[in-house]
Amino acid sequence: MLKILKSRRPAAIALCAALVIPACATHHPRGPTGAVTAPRPTPPPSPARPPTPEQQAADAYRAAQQALHLSTLAPNPSDPRLAQLLAGPQLARTTSVLAELARNRIAVRLRDNRPPGVRVLGVSLVTPQRAVVRACVTDDAIQIHLPDKRVVNDAVSSTLSRAELWRIERSWKLMSQQKLRRWNDLQGCAR
Repeated sequence: MLKILKSRRPAAIALCAALVIPACATHHPRGPTGAVTAPRPTPPPSPARPPTPEQQAADAYRAAQQALHLSTLAPNPSDPRLAQLLAGPQLARTTSVLAELARNRIAVRLRDNRPPGVRVLGVSLVTPQRAVVRACVTDDAIQIHLPDKRVVNDAVSSTLSRAELWRIERSWKLMSQQKLRRWNDLQGCAR
């Protein structure tokens, strides 16, 4: 047995050296030269960058589109979300449309519980208080006459829009929206 160990001693020493020395080097405060090294400092977490005005305007546009959509599920021209996200001509137009839907007892229902798709294509900051958003909205919601559950509009569409948002009291609000082009499908606006 002693003869086997003696004949394999160089391999055993090499194996120990390969396993033990790196383990010691990683747990010992001495570096590869044997000098004591200071522990590496952990870099502080990088602070989150505040969103740019363009990002804020794009987010406000998406939120306004969501509020517009939600307000049609049970049409309510007094929905408080609208005044938080819309202003000026867009708020007046929206409350008028919602009042008409409520008067005619028409509500929107979602196909497959899927809200309209909103894709912001670009944002231009006109002034620090005014932005223009180009967006594409794909919509396949259905308008239903509530008393008899009759479908009154089931058209699907992709609409390319230009919207103007203003910063009012430290938040962006949708002031106006213009449809540039509309297609009767859900293929989006990249054509």
